[in-house]
Amino acid sequence: MSLFTDRQLTALKRNGFVVLSDVVDDDTIEAARDAFWDGFPTDRDDYEGLTTEPERFENAWEYIEDPDPFREINDQLFPYAEALAGEGTLERPDGRIQVTPRFPTGEQTEGDERPPLHRATGHIDGYGPHFDEHYEVGYYTVMAAVYLDRVDPRGGGFTVWPGSHWYAGDYYADHHLESLVNDATLPAYEDGEWTRGEALAHQTDPLEIHGDAGTVVFWHQNLLHCGGINTSPYTRLSAIQRFVRPDAEEIKRDAYANPWKYWEGMDGVELPSAPSER
Repeated sequence: MSLFTDRQLTALKRNGFVVLSDVVDDDTIEAARDAFWDGFPTDRDDYEGLTTEPERFENAWEYIEDPDPFREINDQLFPYAEALAGEGTLERPDGRIQVTPRFPTGEQTEGDERPPLHRATGHIDGYGPHFDEHYEVGYYTVMAAVYLDRVDPRGGGFTVWPGSHWYAGDYYADHHLESLVNDATLPAYEDGEWTRGEALAHQTDPLEIHGDAGTVVFWHQNLLHCGGINTSPYTRLSAIQRFVRPDAEEIKRDAYANPWKYWEGMDGVELPSAPSER
C-alpha cells in the first residue's frame, strides 16, 4: 500500500510541500511534547515567562533529557521520506532531531488584527553555520516538520511559499549555490530577470500551515519557508528532520538546479498543467 495518494504526490510536485496527518502516532507525539517541557526551565503555562524567551530557538535539543520519543518520530517519518526519495537512497537519521519552539511574542492578536504573513521572509535550507563560516552549502532531500502541539493561525506555524521550489530550480540553473546571501532568500523575478535587493518572498503569497498536534509537513529542499509569527498565547513546538542522501556532496549542485531528479518516488508524477508561466 502506498503511503501517499496520487493526489498528494501531485500536490507535492506542484507546490513543493504536502501536509499529512496520522504519520506519527498520538502517544509518541504526547511523549515528545512532555519530554521537551520536562527539561525546559520555563513552565509551559507561564505565559509571561515564555514571552521573555528568545522568539525562536534554532535547536532546543539540549533540554531533551529523554530522547526516546524523538527517535521514534524519526523511525515513523523515515518510511515516508524513503517513499518519496526512493528506497535505500537516504541515510537513516540517528536519534537526534531539531526541536524548534517558537515562543509567544507577547502581542496577542485575533481576526483582522493579525499581522500580515509578509512580515516574514522565506529562506532555503542549507545555508547555515557552515555557509557563514566556510561558504559551504548543504543539501538535503526530503524535509519533514512535525507539530508536537496544536498550532492556530498566527501561532508560529510553518510558513511556505507554494511553488517557489520551481523558481529556485531556475535560479540555480544559472547561478552558483554560493551566490545566495541575506538569509538565503531568492531574489525577486520579473520579466525574465532576477532583481538583487528585492525578495521573491515579497512578490508571491505565503501560506501559513496550522493544525492539530501530529500534523506533518513534508517539503522540498528548494522551497522557500520560515517559522511563522506567533501572536497566540501558546508556544509553537515542532520537530524538524532533514533526510540526507549519502552522496549529497557529489550531487548537490545538480540537485538544486533539477528539483525532482533525485526523488525516485516522484518518477511518473505528472502535473495536469505547467506549474507556472513566467
